[in-house]
Amino acid sequence: MAELKRILVPVDFSETSFNALETAAVLAQRNDASLDIVYARDTIPELVMAGGSQGRLKENSHAIMNAYVTAIEHRHKVKPEIIWEEGLPAEAIIRTAKIKDPDLIVCGTHGASGYRDAFIGSTAYTIIKYATCPVLTIPAGPRRINFRKLLLPLRPIHGALRNLDIVLNIASENGQLHVLDLSGNNQDDRQLISYLMDELKERLDEGTLKTSISKSPGYTIPDKVFSLLNHEKFDIVVITPSLDMTNKQLYIGPHTQKIINQSSVPILTIKRFA
Repeated sequence: MAELKRILVPVDFSETSFNALETAAVLAQRNDASLDIVYARDTIPELVMAGGSQGRLKENSHAIMNAYVTAIEHRHKVKPEIIWEEGLPAEAIIRTAKIKDPDLIVCGTHGASGYRDAFIGSTAYTIIKYATCPVLTIPAGPRRINFRKLLLPLRPIHGALRNLDIVLNIASENGQLHVLDLSGNNQDDRQLISYLMDELKERLDEGTLKTSISKSPGYTIPDKVFSLLNHEKFDIVVITPSLDMTNKQLYIGPHTQKIINQSSVPILTIKRFA
């Protein structure tokens, strides 16, 4: 099983980013992983500020972040490292990720920069697009610290389960992985799904993570996913490279985008080269 030893979480002082930090801290404690917090201060708006205002803003940022780090240490017995960056947040976060080489990035889908309804924030989009590790996106709302019921939309494609071992690092104890069968009526596709289910059960260990499978109505893949989400309470959706059939590495396909945009639960995105 792949190890989860380093987690990176971007924070911009929005409620959503602090929710992501809480999730990251719980996962770090559970996996005995290190936790890096990156705060990228966008310096462009500060060009119009007086020097004193810039200094106070920076000082306040450090005070807020140190308070949160102290709280994380107290609640979760994890000592995060704070990484201070300047410049465009998305670029600074990706730059930091290349240096730190995390096993997982946890980020809020919509942060302090704002967003349009039903559209993923630009910073989160860029992180998912360029990150070379799995990315866990946390939507607005209550804090998400338990992932007992996981949904995996699965297409009948060879290699669809690549890099799925990280699910074991994220799933809570006594978790359940429910597979949404996205095959049609083609006999070869049905056979491949059956083969993938056997592989899944063998890799994930039935004693640790229970697996089940079903179909769901809908014209498109996102429709099928949301139909099931609307009827059952899942804690997270796991998206693998098979969901969008593309050979482009730096690409988020339309099915992935729509699910992340409209999902009310966290999404774990595992890309082709993750």
